[in-house]
Amino acid sequence: MTRRVLLTSGGTGVGNAVLTAIRRSAHAYTAATTNAEPFHSGVFRADACRLAPASEQDPDEWSRTVLSMAEEEGARLVIPCRDRDVPALARIRDELRARGAVAVCPDQELAAACLDKMETAALLEEIGLSAAATVLAGDADAVDHLVRTRGFPVIVKPRRGTGTVGVRLVWTAEALASFIALAADRAHEWIVQEYLPIEGPLHSVTQYTELAQDREYSIQVLFDADGCITTWMATVNTLENGLPVAARFDRSPAVAASVARLPQPFRGMSGPLNLQGRMRGDEIVFFEVNARCTGLTGSRTFFGLNEVDVFWDTLVERRPAPEVVYNADICIYRQLEDTAFAVDDLRRLSESRQWRRR
Repeated sequence: MTRRVLLTSGGTGVGNAVLTAIRRSAHAYTAATTNAEPFHSGVFRADACRLAPASEQDPDEWSRTVLSMAEEEGARLVIPCRDRDVPALARIRDELRARGAVAVCPDQELAAACLDKMETAALLEEIGLSAAATVLAGDADAVDHLVRTRGFPVIVKPRRGTGTVGVRLVWTAEALASFIALAADRAHEWIVQEYLPIEGPLHSVTQYTELAQDREYSIQVLFDADGCITTWMATVNTLENGLPVAARFDRSPAVAASVARLPQPFRGMSGPLNLQGRMRGDEIVFFEVNARCTGLTGSRTFFGLNEVDVFWDTLVERRPAPEVVYNADICIYRQLEDTAFAVDDLRRLSESRQWRRR
């Protein structure tokens, strides 16, 4: 039986990673996708595509497109491949369920919390994980307390940003005050966060920048429809401009201890939860949480974990996931990959707003 899946924003880096996992599966899948733009590689790696506005630009049209396409394609699984698609998908997951499709996302409350870094910090504290100290840029007393207790440098980043877009490493009180003054009318849209220095030698320096992105832990935890953990996997990553380019398998006590602290069942949780952090002493301190697949979803298949297969077994079939046999004896290095597609296909998608593999 062919497994029919719908991706949202399949042209993104995460979308390409999910498509890679699908193509590497031992099972037969048909993957359709929505996307805001026609000129993306993931669009033509899928079997069909329909253009839709970004979920935050026109939520109603985006929802209509996802619902109608899921029904027309006979999709049993709908996977969001972009941060802002997660809360948008959470809002229509009951409607999708009524049409026979399962949305791979948590409920609306958790989806919103993962998009807002202030709420993310509160969520980490609530579930008992160590979190990087995080305050609003416009809260002068809180910023002063963070600087006095944590010192410089500090991280300044958008409250609802993604990757390293807009992220700044600030070294002095003068530079911090200058930035906050410039962003005074939008101070509620920015956060100040303690900087977690890298402990130990660098794994890899692919591109030197002031903000070194190495030895970052990424723990991908998969939950069933009842909020119980089905499996999990961790890597230690090197990133370039916010994107992971190198990964090493990790099963250290600090990682296992972090996963053990997650509540079971985790109320409102379903699908993937990605925790990102860095070591401080003998524990991992987290600074990011995302309720979605990641750019390493395809790479994790080399280590033995195919997330899409697990989602199908646990969320669609409602059966236990098969035991994952991990391959810890490899490392992954990622680089750009070429995708060729016909000019005529691009024209057809641009003009008719839909395309299907012939």
